Order: sequence, then C-alpha cells, then structure tokens
Amino acid sequence: MYLIYGNLKKIIYLFAIATFLLAVDNCMADTAALSVINAEGGTVNVVVRNVSDNQLASGGIITWSSVSAGVTSWKVANQYVEISHSSLPETWGMQLYTNNKCATAIPKYTGTADPAGLVNANNTIMALPMAWRITDSVISNPSNPVPRADNLGFDDYLWHFMKDKNTPDDPIIPGDEAFVNGEDYVTLWSQAGIAWNEGGRSGNPKRAYIYLAANFTMSPVGSEYDTSTLTIEAFKGLSPFPMYLYKDAPKTEYPSEPGATLENHFIPSGWLNYAGQFSVDPKCKDVTPHSGTHSFKITWNGDAGVSWKWGGIMWLEPSNIWDLSGNSTTHNGYDLRGADYLSFWARTDSSNSGMQIKAYFGNTWDSCGQTPPLWRTPALSTTWQEYVIPVMALNMSDVTGGVAIVFADDHDPDPDGCNIYLDDVIFGKY
Repeated sequence: MYLIYGNLKKIIYLFAIATFLLAVDNCMADTAALSVINAEGGTVNVVVRNVSDNQLASGGIITWSSVSAGVTSWKVANQYVEISHSSLPETWGMQLYTNNKCATAIPKYTGTADPAGLVNANNTIMALPMAWRITDSVISNPSNPVPRADNLGFDDYLWHFMKDKNTPDDPIIPGDEAFVNGEDYVTLWSQAGIAWNEGGRSGNPKRAYIYLAANFTMSPVGSEYDTSTLTIEAFKGLSPFPMYLYKDAPKTEYPSEPGATLENHFIPSGWLNYAGQFSVDPKCKDVTPHSGTHSFKITWNGDAGVSWKWGGIMWLEPSNIWDLSGNSTTHNGYDLRGADYLSFWARTDSSNSGMQIKAYFGNTWDSCGQTPPLWRTPALSTTWQEYVIPVMALNMSDVTGGVAIVFADDHDPDPDGCNIYLDDVIFGKY
C-alpha cells in the first residue's frame, strides 16, 4: 500500500495499522478489538485502558459519559490509548486520523463540512470535533482541553485537533488545513519524538499515552455519536532532519517548563569535570547570536575542575541517564538513523584564550560508541565559525548523548578564563 506525501510526491510506505472503534455515552453499536499488522520487521503495540483504573478497556472501546447535550463542551474520554513500538525501519512516523467518509465507515459521514471526529448515528450530516494529545506518562486526572478565544487551538498548546482523511481547507483561516499524509500536525510520534506540544516534537519514551477528547457543544439531546475509523497508522519515508539540539534556547524538562524552543532535542544536563569552574547561560544575549535572539554561553573562570583545566557539558536524553547508570526504564535515546553529521557554531570573546572545543556524541556509557572518539576544533575565534563532525560507523538508533562539548585550555595562556558561545547545534543529512 502506498500514500503520496503532499505536493512533494514522496512515497510513504505503510507498515503497521491499528484501528479501533469509539462510541459515545456507552452506546456500543459495534465492538472492535485492537488489531496490529506487522510488516518490514517493525512492531507496533496498541492497547486501550481505562482512565479510572488503568486496566484494559472492555472490547477496546473508547467511550464518553456524563455528557449533557448542548452544555458539555470539550470532554476527555473515559479511556486512553497506550502505544509502543520496536524495530521500526528508518524514517518512521505514526499518524492519527479518522476516515469517516470511506465506504466501510460506521456511521459514514454524508455532510459537506469537516468529517473529522464522531459522526451522528441518526443524522450523518453532523459530526462532533475531536482532539488528541500524547504524553510520556499516564495522567491520573487529565484536564479537559480549553479552546483559545480564536478557536484555532487550545490554551495549553498540548492538544491537537483531530483531522479526517477528508478534512478540507478552511478558506477563512490562513494556510491550508486540508489533511496531508505524514504532515507534522497529525504525526503523533516519529524519530524526532512525540508531539508533546502543538508545534514542538521532543522526547522519545519507551511507551506513550494518547488521550482523546470531543466537543459536545452542538450535540442534540438523545444523539448517539460513533466512529469506526479512528486509525493509528505507522509509515516510513519522512526524514526527521535537521534535528536541533540548540536553536535559540535549550530543551527543558518535558513538558512542564515553558520557554524552551519547541524544536530542540536532548537536555544540557551532564556536567563533566565540574568543580565550580564554569557556569552556563542557556539564553544569552551578551553577543549577537549566529541566528535568532540567544546563544548558549559557557563561562570558564580559569580554574581547574577535579583534574586539569578542562570541563564540559553534555546534552542528554533522558536528562537523568547518568543517574540511572545508563539504563532508563521510561525513555529511550533518540533514533538518529539517517543522520550524516552533527554541526554547531561557536566563538569566544577572548582573542588570546587559545581555547579549543572537543566534541563527541553517541552512547554515553560506551567509550567505543563515541563518534569520533574526541573530535577537536582549532583554537576558537572571536567570530562565529561552523564546525561539522561526520557521523562515522555507529549504531545511531538509540543515542543518549546528543553532543558533549568539552573545552580545554591546553596552553594556558589566559589563566583568567573566557566565555564560549554556541549556537545552531543540529544533526543533519546531506
């Protein structure tokens, strides 16, 4: 089976599909157990659990209850979806949508508006909008989504409007809202991470949890709404690169700390040879950045750490992987298969510092997994310079150390220390 990816005519090969039925107010006109199709060596596991007790939902059915027609606005479903995967091929992603106009849809939408969401079983020209969010942990009491005043999104940016295979463009809203296979807005999980925030993708958990909501504001009294077409569809052919580690601000702890640039991956949380001899300003405005409005500043005071005059910081995923002896039970490192290089821009503000940057990335617990073993820049300049590290032979499917930036004053010409600035740190593909 093949899909055409937007105007780029890029082929997306489907290799796993899981579909399940939803019903409203416990009206289960049909039941459908979850099914997963494995192909090309990949495995996708999907189960439905009750929000109330985290137990398996009967029949794999998702329901809403305590809904007052015409009064209840957005409401989270009684169940959530647990999803995990293994051995997926390179450039993978998973998208979520309904397909309420297909011939086998129960009920089949017959109206002219957006068919996304839940369809009125007795008046099939009507549909209720749905929304989804994905997290890296179970939420015991998920909050109902609150729409923004302009109705173009939600207040907390954690929810996404559900799209249908036949969602049309809204001529009133700028841009094209029509459904496109593999588009960022419907892709809930990919090599670049889970869609933890509208517009941002980061974090690579071992399993994720999808919460669903529906808007009952326009639901007439006594109506039943269903869909048999809510689909999680896994695909390949969508490159995650360039993948930023630093773009204007670092990623912070997922997802509670606002202010991080949403495109960023890995967290600068691993301190090397640290004994108080350096500090960082992750959103520095002291110098003109290479791009954007901030750069990442490292201030070294000229002192030695636990050993000689060097120190460093490593971007990690998960951020506490060093505390877990390299074995996280909740998160994987990032799947960077397909990356050709890591690049970054750097400068200093001391022309005679002689300061160099050494860098490596890969498995933070296996020195043989570093690539290259310890790559070195020339002495830093007072102007921005780009440095490119090629990806060498290494398993890049589970990278926990995005990059280690290690600074060293080999000749010690400036015992007073200096400032180092980093910007635009990315994994890229030629």
